[in-house]
Amino acid sequence: MKYLDCGFEYIISLIEPITPIGREALRNLTFLTNRKSIEEIHRRQEEILKKEEIVPSLKRILSRIRDVRGTISNLSGGNLLEDIELFEIKSFTYWCEKLREELGTCGSWMQLPCLSPVFSILDPDNSQTESFYISNNFDDALGEVREELHRLQRIGGEHTKSLDELVQKNFEIERRVRADLSDRLREYRDVLEEAINKTGNIDLVIALTDLNKKLGLRKPEISSGEYEFEDLFNPEISESLRKKGKEFQPFSANFGRKVVIVGGNMTGKSVLLRSVALLQTMFQYGLFVPANKAFIPVYESVVYFSGDKQSFTDGLSSFAGEIQHLKEAIEIVQAEIAGLFLFDEIGRSTNPVEGPAFLIASADYLGRNPKCRSIFTSHYEEALQINSAQLFMIKGVDHHRIETERDREISYYVDHSLIEMRDKVIFPKEAIAIARIMGLDKKFIELIKGNIVGGCE
Repeated sequence: MKYLDCGFEYIISLIEPITPIGREALRNLTFLTNRKSIEEIHRRQEEILKKEEIVPSLKRILSRIRDVRGTISNLSGGNLLEDIELFEIKSFTYWCEKLREELGTCGSWMQLPCLSPVFSILDPDNSQTESFYISNNFDDALGEVREELHRLQRIGGEHTKSLDELVQKNFEIERRVRADLSDRLREYRDVLEEAINKTGNIDLVIALTDLNKKLGLRKPEISSGEYEFEDLFNPEISESLRKKGKEFQPFSANFGRKVVIVGGNMTGKSVLLRSVALLQTMFQYGLFVPANKAFIPVYESVVYFSGDKQSFTDGLSSFAGEIQHLKEAIEIVQAEIAGLFLFDEIGRSTNPVEGPAFLIASADYLGRNPKCRSIFTSHYEEALQINSAQLFMIKGVDHHRIETERDREISYYVDHSLIEMRDKVIFPKEAIAIARIMGLDKKFIELIKGNIVGGCE
């Protein structure tokens, strides 16, 4: 499955169901576009959390559950099941019953059907174990044939013809038993399929709750329109920084319908937008999210454009990639459906005359549908001219630290805090400061300053 290119595949790689059925359920996760479906998956995770004490036991049982979907398919197709397939069904029912007993009183989504009748069909000896073989108790004639076989084998001598006849008779009776068992089990194929599906769902939800603990994810609130998050972080980037002995600086904001985020180079605008895209994606796949608090609306579609990497993946130039994503967003606006649009530095791939025009036009047009929300990052000063836009600025370079503390990594000098600007502001120009931090030649920096129109402080 192809996910939005925002780091969601990294999150998926951390989800570890135990059973093949659970892993299939993970692969079948879908982008949810209605509130009830998202609420249902959230509720399931909360229910598993309430059973936290028995989760280790549930995992042990799940690790014993076999994937019997192929066997059930053969059964449904009218095939005669072989001994190994009959064993698989017996083993599956044995452990499903253990799982059902361990779960006790639980929500309907994880209430496994009673498979005792199926187990009993395959356990005529009342062994109460998962092992299976065609015992004498399956057919009265088997005992007589096998006893005579053993007798002739013990005494030896010239009994080849009799032995061959008995072996053939034993084979025919066993085949008749398999056919009878297959017919009787076929009546339970629907209940077996129900157990398979529910087992996969239980396994997946346990894996999701493990992910929540591992990453510190929280349940988001589903809003009717407001978009707010507190201490949003990006798990993949955060882990990468942790390995380097650094910390991720989380973001907090309350976004309106038309948002523009400005800031100097390397101050974290792209990281913020990628993190918002990940937040929305995780939310609409029913996952908890990487934020202490979040109020998020449900959208029917999300368009996220992050620049070169995304374009090259699709075999397009950067500008062609922008146009492709803009066309998709425009179609959503025209269809009057709910969409979230996230554009990182739109217009940067063309010339500095037309680039700002693309940005301003995009903000205007995509804002015409009241069901949609647009969030742009930009390095164009013209971004300040966008009508009715909520303007944010990444705080950026801490010039006091630059002057007082030397020889630190660049991230030490950058404050990624997101500040809402309610009054007119001077557009941040921090490229020179960052170049100086990175050790660019001083004479070269002076040359840059001399070539800036209007001078430079």
